[in-house]
Amino acid sequence: MDTEQKRNARKTRENYRRNRPLLELDVAHIVDAIAGDPDGLMPVAKLGEAIQLELSNWMDTIPPNGRTYGLRLWWRAEGALDPVLLHEEILSAPVQFPVKEQILEAHFRGREGRFTFWYSVRNWNDTQFTDAPQQFITLDRTPIWGQDDPPAVEDPGPVNEAVLAADGGVWLTVPAFEEAKKDSVRVSVVWTNAVPDPDQPISPSIVELLPEQTRRVLMPRSVIDALGSGDHYVAYELYDKAGNRSRVSRVRPVQVVLGPVPENLKPPFVPLAPGGGDTLIDLEDANLGVTVEIADYTGHLPNDDIVVQWGIGELPAQRVGGGNPFPVSVPVPWNHLKAEYTDHPLDQVTPVTYTILRGSAPFPLPAADAIEVDVNFAYTGPDNPNEPDPVNPALDLVVVRGDSGQDNHLVPGDANLPATASFTLYDPVTAGDVITLFWKGVAVQHVITLVGTEAPGTTLTFDVLWSEIEAGGTGVVEVHYSLSNPAYPNDVRSTPTDVTVHAIPILLDKPDFPDIVDVGGLPILNCSALRRRSSDGAIGYRVQVPPSAYLVAGEQISLRWVLYEYGTSTEVPGTELLADLTIAVGAEVDGVEWFVTPYDLHILPAREDTADGYATGHLAYTLTINAAPVTSAAAEELVSPEQLGTPDGTCDLGVVPGMP
Repeated sequence: MDTEQKRNARKTRENYRRNRPLLELDVAHIVDAIAGDPDGLMPVAKLGEAIQLELSNWMDTIPPNGRTYGLRLWWRAEGALDPVLLHEEILSAPVQFPVKEQILEAHFRGREGRFTFWYSVRNWNDTQFTDAPQQFITLDRTPIWGQDDPPAVEDPGPVNEAVLAADGGVWLTVPAFEEAKKDSVRVSVVWTNAVPDPDQPISPSIVELLPEQTRRVLMPRSVIDALGSGDHYVAYELYDKAGNRSRVSRVRPVQVVLGPVPENLKPPFVPLAPGGGDTLIDLEDANLGVTVEIADYTGHLPNDDIVVQWGIGELPAQRVGGGNPFPVSVPVPWNHLKAEYTDHPLDQVTPVTYTILRGSAPFPLPAADAIEVDVNFAYTGPDNPNEPDPVNPALDLVVVRGDSGQDNHLVPGDANLPATASFTLYDPVTAGDVITLFWKGVAVQHVITLVGTEAPGTTLTFDVLWSEIEAGGTGVVEVHYSLSNPAYPNDVRSTPTDVTVHAIPILLDKPDFPDIVDVGGLPILNCSALRRRSSDGAIGYRVQVPPSAYLVAGEQISLRWVLYEYGTSTEVPGTELLADLTIAVGAEVDGVEWFVTPYDLHILPAREDTADGYATGHLAYTLTINAAPVTSAAAEELVSPEQLGTPDGTCDLGVVPGMP
């Protein structure tokens, strides 16, 4: 090789060495970009700060001291024509590699999309810049579905034991959505028994990569079993590759029925229309309270609900269990009964059925097992503002007068005479109306039947026989009248009038001695009639005041016992016994009990202090009735505390039987 050839070869090698780093510039290393993404996708979490860059070594020779490199950073938004110079810098040799640079956040604040990025280097021995290979930086701030709520997962259908056993859980399908990098979308799913808050991130039951083709994920059975039967709710969030979180999806309610399902449902039962001769629900029934009873069924759970359908409307659900044991009683309120009765004044056939709800999953009674009841709330007379109460305040009050002429007060001067009961006729008047007066709950003989020509506002009067008054007794007596009509099944009645009856002589039955001994047809209070009181050992005779309506709880009863010389009205001195007792609740049914004691003061003197050695025991009681004292008929019985075989001929007190 000649000298010229050697010189040219050396220059070629020097030029190659000098220019080789710039000819092989590498792409920049975008520090936080998602690894492996061909578009240089940045995590959304990093978009609030500068994008960090690292530039690798572009030279393998050390330049002379004082020489410099030029560096420029460029990018161009997708679709834009002109690039943007992001940064320009002079680097003094020697340069430390990798060179750390950044794209300030101000350059992309609020922006997104794909940008083409490159950098340019001017070598220390040149005036021209060499471009590195172009690469992408992608900024993504928009979640899947943007600001809209993603649609709910597709309906998985009712969830039961069969579904869970077959799949080990429930497959959930996310509806299709638009997204460039679907293969990297993650789904966060919550399955709960409470409706998720749409404005709060969910607490996920599962988080999985969403299969691009099927968009299906499996909710494990363990999550569902932990919540039990009932209404469950499913919602999800989607996370794109950049980490943008979508809004919480719309909620998908799911009916979950675990364990055995409700079976063997029995026909409902209406106690006030049990069938046979009574299938009618009328006003009296409605006022008492109509209920539907539901019998036990197979597979019931404490959280099942029973929804009864009366007519075309449903009643509020009743929970099974707790304080509502089988048969579960479901009340049918008046407003529902009234709304369903639309065939006035006819009987209306009303279907009654029910559905068991486990959560929101329905298990209806088979149609063939539904029942029908007749309903009729029609009545005569004016409209009743207090329906279904048969007492109609729109009816005039009755006024009772005796011979004395006093309103609603019969005095002794009215005794043995009939009275009248008058009222003002109502509006409207209907032919065939039958008006019946009730004296202390008993209908009187006089009945008024209207022909339809009577004028409203007319005064009508009943005649009340003395025997009917007397049968009602003394004191305050309720008097009212009722309206009936063959065309209507319901009777209505007036508000009762309180009538004070002081015209009837009051006769109180005499008291009894429960232990008195019948000796040859003669009742005797003898030694065998004595009893020992267990509470204090006192000995005496038991007394029973018979039940009476005049025994008013809380009032006083006064009792008097005394011995008389037998067959006379001469008292045996010192034998009188008086007691004032407060009448207990229930005395009008049970009567009043008393005890004649001490024995030695009020019984033994019949043997020791009388001329005959026996006496007459006189017992009576007094009550205050109509503000006046009334004394009962007296019980007068032979008292003979004599016994053979005792040292003194009196009763052997050691053998007296006990009593409470």
